[in-house]
Amino acid sequence: MITTIIVNYRTASLARPLIQQLLAEPLIKEIIIVDNSGEALEELKDLSVRVISNPCNIGFGRAVNQGAKKASTPYLLVINPDVRICPGAIQALLDTAERTRASLLGPRFYWDERKIFRLPPATGLTLAWEFFLRAATLSPYDAILVSFYWLLRHERFWRAQKPFYEPFLSGACLLIRQNDFRPPLFDERFFLYYEDTDLCLRAQKEKKLVLCVPQAEMIHFWNQSPEPPVSKAYLMEESKQKFLQKYYVDIQNVLRFPPGGETKTPFLKPKEALPNEKIFLEVGINPLFIPFAQADWQADLNFDLPKEIKLRLAPGKYFLRLRGEISGVIQQKELKIPS
Repeated sequence: MITTIIVNYRTASLARPLIQQLLAEPLIKEIIIVDNSGEALEELKDLSVRVISNPCNIGFGRAVNQGAKKASTPYLLVINPDVRICPGAIQALLDTAERTRASLLGPRFYWDERKIFRLPPATGLTLAWEFFLRAATLSPYDAILVSFYWLLRHERFWRAQKPFYEPFLSGACLLIRQNDFRPPLFDERFFLYYEDTDLCLRAQKEKKLVLCVPQAEMIHFWNQSPEPPVSKAYLMEESKQKFLQKYYVDIQNVLRFPPGGETKTPFLKPKEALPNEKIFLEVGINPLFIPFAQADWQADLNFDLPKEIKLRLAPGKYFLRLRGEISGVIQQKELKIPS
């Protein structure tokens, strides 16, 4: 069912315990190590893995793409050498993928094997987030609010008990439905960093479901590979600029904070609700649904607002949507209240 792809950059000693875990997983059909170290990987020769050796470091995304070309299974598990798998995690990811038809799925990570420190969700990257962070450097009030909003996201991430939509997943571990993406899987312009952010955005633009699965828990020792000749900080900034140029072509002008225009509708993923899925009826004052009012919705109710609510609304345009707890936006429409 699943092919595992591990990119090694001078982390063979870390990879060995992970590979031993994976070999004991009945869902794993094959394990592919793509080596960017230019090493012989002697300490892994006794393990039942397939090794693709590169003479030099060709980058993370390009190495994953090499492994994906050799995979024959419907699912790929891209996982870092510094990750450890908790019991039942891979089964939980696969079960959720089969039940929801999600294209990208990820676990929640602890920092340590005792599971004391909870790692945050992936920050991702958008122009709005860049604005928030820039504002936080200019004003203590903005810094307080940005910190507050991130805390809310972190709490949501860790309080969830069911699989939930998460805009960005960490590339430290991704279960990928391979046929849902046109090759190459990762955009090779990103040597290191933001290739996972890019994949998540591409999935959503193509109306594919991206989920975090709380029942899938893993340990991520985090950032254990050694520094490349060019520093990781440099590579991160380089990839960040490439990402911004890809999604915001005229980035230099945009970053001058131009006057706001009409609100653009975000990516929508209309679909049928899953069986027994909880559905919400939500009403917002803009197509972003920031903010929105929310009510539980049952199938025998109309996709509309009650009369007593409508009578209290000021004249103007409103937006209604039905949203599944797991599957996302099911239906959306505008509501006009005449003067």
